[in-house]
Amino acid sequence: MWCVIVFLALNSSKNMSNGAGMKFGYFTMGEIYYGRWWALITSAFVHVEPMHIFFNMYWLWILGPVIERQFGALNFLAFILGTAFVSSGWQIATSHGGIGFSGVGYAIIGFGWLAREKYPNLRPYFSDRTLQIFAGWAVLCVFLDYFNIQHIGNVAHIMGAASGALVALAFIRKQWIAQVGLLLVAGAAIIPVYYSPLSAQWNFEMGYKATVRRDLDSAIRYYHQCIIRGYDSYEPWYNIALIEGQRGHTAEYKTAIKELRRIKPSETAGLVQEFGDPK
Repeated sequence: MWCVIVFLALNSSKNMSNGAGMKFGYFTMGEIYYGRWWALITSAFVHVEPMHIFFNMYWLWILGPVIERQFGALNFLAFILGTAFVSSGWQIATSHGGIGFSGVGYAIIGFGWLAREKYPNLRPYFSDRTLQIFAGWAVLCVFLDYFNIQHIGNVAHIMGAASGALVALAFIRKQWIAQVGLLLVAGAAIIPVYYSPLSAQWNFEMGYKATVRRDLDSAIRYYHQCIIRGYDSYEPWYNIALIEGQRGHTAEYKTAIKELRRIKPSETAGLVQEFGDPK
């Protein structure tokens, strides 16, 4: 229900950047990297696209009540919050961030698939057919993301399913190695808030922080890593050009201006006026 309320509220505002998203737990990657770690949980309840919320809520409506009746509302709530945290944390560690309930949805599948052996009443809902649907959807999502058709939180899907499976192994099958694995997976989920070198956004934020404290060599290094990892904006090249122009590094400034002209020519005017045109 809360996901639907948030969806309707955000779509009525037409713009998550105007602060409406923050009221419901949506924060940008930069804001998460500045310490708003709780967004790893609250972002799971945020949807903007109709098909996104329809798919997630449909399966929650089908599968959620079964788990809740079997294990209790409080346990199910703890499961939702915990797997939301884990799937979101691992997602920002390796790629762009994401929103939506699909990481939790895959956690429910992973849990139910392994729990059905002990609880036969789960079997009609966590059937081979259901698993095939989720596996097929996961493959399609990887395809869409790989070819830049649409950004999708594939890591959240994978780690959601893994965390759900670990919960079943740890608490239902009582496997100690799964209990240790669950602690490690959950503990590691908070690390990307503070250290996430594989993330383009994290490298950009670290570059900005280094620029502010005038550690310019580090800033340049972070900005280049940000570009290598596919940061989709002119900003890293603009910042590189600004720094290298200030430092009088002609070759580096020329390269940055060339790239900036390719991406967004309008942003070069002020730099060229201040530091010259490196033609």
